[in-house]
Amino acid sequence: LVVMANATVKLYLLEDGEQRLLATEITSKGDNIETIGNFNLHLELLEDNKFYLYEVSGGEDSDVDDDGEIDDTPTPNRGSFQLIARGDSLKKAQKINITIVSAIIYKLIKPYLKSDDISNKLLAFCRDVIQKDISGDGTIGIDDIFSYDPIRSKPKLFASYQNKILDMVN
Repeated sequence: LVVMANATVKLYLLEDGEQRLLATEITSKGDNIETIGNFNLHLELLEDNKFYLYEVSGGEDSDVDDDGEIDDTPTPNRGSFQLIARGDSLKKAQKINITIVSAIIYKLIKPYLKSDDISNKLLAFCRDVIQKDISGDGTIGIDDIFSYDPIRSKPKLFASYQNKILDMVN
């Protein structure tokens, strides 16, 4: 998670359009950007070909303006953030950020969770939101959602989503 301390993170298995809770975590507090908002991904619970949802709620945003500096006073988080991905993608990732971009992708794919075509829909929605490669692998896909950094990556989104992010944060 980006810089959200004391947030509740729930990990769900998505199967047949249903969510089954697998684990609940609280994100870390810390005194710098790198130590705030960390949590156990529970990768040992994940199966490669199944889809999972991380849902983050509550907590306090320690860098609400995304300038890379810890705010003097944290801002209570009144919304939720989600990230949907297959187990094998999560296991291969070097780092996973759950951000407003992953939440936007989740909102787009949510109507298709009972579909057999989730993988293709997820890739299509990544390409609808992300204009330029974020992860550095030369393609646009789930790794770009994992790699999205609100401080540096915003210009790599399509302009319409850059504007949506500002509206959602406000």
